[in-house]
Amino acid sequence: MGSGALRKSTEAEPQAAYASAEGAPAPVPATSGPSIDGQVRDAEGTGVDGATLTLISQTGRQLGRTVTRSDGWYSMPTPGSGSYVLTAAADGHQPRAATLEVGEEPLAYDVLLAGTSGPDDEDVSRAR
Repeated sequence: MGSGALRKSTEAEPQAAYASAEGAPAPVPATSGPSIDGQVRDAEGTGVDGATLTLISQTGRQLGRTVTRSDGWYSMPTPGSGSYVLTAAADGHQPRAATLEVGEEPLAYDVLLAGTSGPDDEDVSRAR
C-alpha cells in the first residue's frame, strides 16, 4: 500500500458510483496528474487478470479507465490532486469502489476483490 498520501474515505459496492456516471459525457483522458498504481487481487492473493478499473470524479463524471495486466497490476493516471472514486470489477468477483485522496505524488492502492460464490460454491452474484 501507499505512503501517507492515501486517505481512503469510503469503500462500498460501486452501484452508486456507476449510477451517478450514467448518461455522463464521454470520459476525458486523465493524463496530467499523478497516477494511482497497484494490484487487484482475489481472496487468495492472486493477481486478477483483466479487471476493469474506472476513475470517477466526485460529481460522477468518468475520468479514466484501465484494465489490469495478467499479474493484476494497473496504473491509472489522474487529472491532478483531489478526491476520486476508483471502482474495480472483474468476472467472477464482487465489484468494489473506494474514495481516494490523491496528492501531488503517485498513490499506491491495492484492491481486493471477493469471489461471487458462497461456501458451497453456489453463485451468489445475484443474491440479495
